[in-house]
Amino acid sequence: MKRSGFTLLELLLVIGILMLLMGLIFVGLNVVRVRGRELQARRDIDQIKTALHAYLSDYGELPDGIEETGTDFVKVMRGEKVGEANPRKFTYMDFHEKKKGMMDPWKNFYGIAPDDVNQSVRIWSNGQDGTPGTADDIKNWRE
Repeated sequence: MKRSGFTLLELLLVIGILMLLMGLIFVGLNVVRVRGRELQARRDIDQIKTALHAYLSDYGELPDGIEETGTDFVKVMRGEKVGEANPRKFTYMDFHEKKKGMMDPWKNFYGIAPDDVNQSVRIWSNGQDGTPGTADDIKNWRE
């Protein structure tokens, strides 16, 4: 008498293959997510750089005391006067909601510093680990 159906071994083998394939897919999705966050940080850095270059063009120097994209940075870029920064109240960046600061995809502020050598501005994100000077840092200059 011949039985139809699958044996327990065949079912376990199919389940094992499916689990292996799902594991490979999830690893691939994680790589895509990390690349997407890096790309978002690069786009943010380009946007910040463009806004700060416009500010430099208008005022000849960066706003004093702003070393990261925190609350003061957002206010100055929105056109709100902060101390002596942006007295003409020009808008350099549009923020659609009230923010405590502009953060990178890993919820850290971007760093800002003048680049006296190139008469520009240096902008960076400390990357996923949040530690400066590591390989995952994203910055707008080459060393």
